[in-house]
Amino acid sequence: MEEQYIQILEKTNQQLGLWTNPYGIMIGVLAILFTILTIVAAVIIYRQSKDYQERIRA
Repeated sequence: MEEQYIQILEKTNQQLGLWTNPYGIMIGVLAILFTILTIVAAVIIYRQSKDYQERIRA
């Protein structure tokens, strides 16, 4: 019983360590970069829309 508990704790600790490895950090940075680029693209598309152009002219 005690050995099973120790094994579960060791497996949990190994899984928690995945975020500290370089690949986990790199994936996190890429996700943040992708999100920022998506927001920038949405703003650019909005600024090029007809509604925005009409608001500027009015």
